[in-house]
Amino acid sequence: MQALRTSDIKSYLFLAVLVFLTFGHTLNYSFVWDDNKVLDDPVLEDFPITKIPSLFTKPLWASLGVTEYEQVFYRPLSAAFGVMQYKLWRQNPWGYRLVSIMLHLLCAIVVYKVCLLMSCQRASALFGASLFAVHPVNVESVVWISAASSFTGIFVILSVYAFMKDRLFPSLAMFALGLLSKEVVIMLPAAMLVFSVHRDGVKKGTVKLLPFFMAAVVYLGVRALILGHNTFGGGMVQPMQDRIPSMLVAMADYMRLLVFPFYLRPFYPAAWYASLTDPRVMVSALLLIAAAAFVYFRFRRDRDLLFLSCMLFVFLIPPVWFVNVLAGGGDESAYIAERYLYMSTMSLSIMAALYASRMGNAARKIVMSSLIVLFMALAVLQSTIWKDGITFFTRIARDNPASLFAHSGLGGAYLKEGRFDEAREHLLFVIGKNPFSTNAINAHISLGNVYLEQRQFDRAISEYRYVLSIRKDDRRALHNLQAAYALAGEKGAAAGSE
Repeated sequence: MQALRTSDIKSYLFLAVLVFLTFGHTLNYSFVWDDNKVLDDPVLEDFPITKIPSLFTKPLWASLGVTEYEQVFYRPLSAAFGVMQYKLWRQNPWGYRLVSIMLHLLCAIVVYKVCLLMSCQRASALFGASLFAVHPVNVESVVWISAASSFTGIFVILSVYAFMKDRLFPSLAMFALGLLSKEVVIMLPAAMLVFSVHRDGVKKGTVKLLPFFMAAVVYLGVRALILGHNTFGGGMVQPMQDRIPSMLVAMADYMRLLVFPFYLRPFYPAAWYASLTDPRVMVSALLLIAAAAFVYFRFRRDRDLLFLSCMLFVFLIPPVWFVNVLAGGGDESAYIAERYLYMSTMSLSIMAALYASRMGNAARKIVMSSLIVLFMALAVLQSTIWKDGITFFTRIARDNPASLFAHSGLGGAYLKEGRFDEAREHLLFVIGKNPFSTNAINAHISLGNVYLEQRQFDRAISEYRYVLSIRKDDRRALHNLQAAYALAGEKGAAAGSE
């Protein structure tokens, strides 16, 4: 028993070294993208700890005082976690990233434990956990603070681990906490049903999952009370028949990113495919049919691999369903996003561990070592994109030169670095291209901030007033307008703008 415990400790230390070699250098990275928007918000500064229970009664953005976004998220636990982190770290990016990295390490350790429960050899279990730890598609989930995927992921993998050990109450508790952190967790019982029925039979296996499905129904009821007509999300205007071709391509692309994580991007702009006869749609459909056939004929008698395949697939259903309307930048929605692969990567990594256990020792060592080194190198390279706002948005602009989201982001990033001429150039480009877009409105706020920094108060006030003429409740514009009046010595006008 002592030898077993020592072996586990060595495995945990190995995973810790691997994770910090891959992500440790990101501790000094700056805030990027939505990180700035959320963490620079004065509401967080003034939000008292005693008001955290109120976060469970409002939509995500409204609970933090943001009313200009469509209220489609109910994530009270994530909101509470964010508030507590802010009180601890304030404007220090390394603290948030340290927490994210540590949560990712914990997820990897539990993946290792799940592999052992599935009768993997210890070396193969360590390989599966290591694969998850350094998989390149997890970079966005770990490095981008606002993604908070590792926070949700720990509830998911702990729920799976407890369920496999027949500890139903802890498993149900982790599932409930996961639901309150991110919506996608609602898919977990569908995957666990396959494992439960395979292990305990249809009747007993289904009965075991009933509390999970009941918890999901209660969650949907609460979500309906909080979000109203946005209970099942928003933003979809295209009829189903028009979305199916794009959904097929999106699912195939997600599968490709899992297995061949090359040519990764920080942002995948919306891409519609109008016809089932489009060559890319047809190829995607054939690949998905082939994958489904392989899983059915190869895994239908293998409980563990069938369960893992289902878990991999079901966690992709929500982002595929919302193809091209995923949260992006301003008016530009995302086609797919790598952060939605975090839970599926867990499944893939455990499957890899199971396969490695069935290989010969010599071949296994070569394959495992090569994959870990390759994926680790790719992850380190991919993480450099998230170094700071300028690096991040420059990469998006390189991939999509016409992206107003990229240019608006670059304007804000250059402003933060005090490079005002470059900031103004990008912001005016956005405003000139589409003056009535959301990106243009954000650009007006940033342009006002440029003028404010340059002490051109009249021009700053003009920009903020323009935004408020369109969005009268925009808190950033209101806050900055008051600051501009105060700095210009017009405190009376500042008070009157409230």
